Amino acid sequence: MSITELVAQPATPETAAFTNVDDGDAVRARIHYLVAQNNAIIVQTQFADAKAAALLTLMGLLALRGPVPISSGPLGPLALGTLALITVSILLCLWALTPRFRGRIGKSKGAPGDRFTWTVLSNPDTAMHDHADFARSGDFAQLINSISMSNVGASMVLRRKFNAMQVAFGCAVLAILSSVFSLVT
Repeated sequence: MSITELVAQPATPETAAFTNVDDGDAVRARIHYLVAQNNAIIVQTQFADAKAAALLTLMGLLALRGPVPISSGPLGPLALGTLALITVSILLCLWALTPRFRGRIGKSKGAPGDRFTWTVLSNPDTAMHDHADFARSGDFAQLINSISMSNVGASMVLRRKFNAMQVAFGCAVLAILSSVFSLVT
C-alpha cells in the first residue's frame, strides 16, 4: 500500500492514535518538524559550500598547473576556451561561497515576525531580554511562523547555491575534457 493510499484512508482504531493528537503534542510535533527541516537545510548548505570549495581548488590547480599553464606564452583557441571555462567555474564557486542576506530587510530588522534568523538576532536593535522573553513565553503560532520564514529564506539561498554549482560543475567538466583533449592532440 502506498503512502498516498494510507493517508487517504479513514481513521480506524489502529490509526486513531495517529489522527487524534492533542493540541500540545501537535504544536511540539510542528516545531520539531520545522527545526529538523532547518537543520537539514543547514547541512545541505554546508555540503554545497564544501563542494564549491573543492571545485574551486581543483579549477585553480587546473588553471595554474594544468596542461595549458597560463605562463606558457601565447595561447591557442582551445587553451583560451579552457581558461574561460575554468574562470567561469571559479567565479561561480566564489559566488556560491559568498554569504547572502535577504536584501536590506535581512541586514536590518528582518521580516515582520522574524525572531529566528541570525541576522535578526545579531541586529544591534534586538534586545537580548526581549528575545529571551519571547523564547520563554511567546505565542507558538508566532514561533512556528518565524521558523517557517527562516526555513523558506534559507532554502532560497540553498537553491541559488546549488543552481550556481550545477553550472560550475558543467563548466568544470567541459574544462577538464578540453584539457584532456589538449593533452591528446
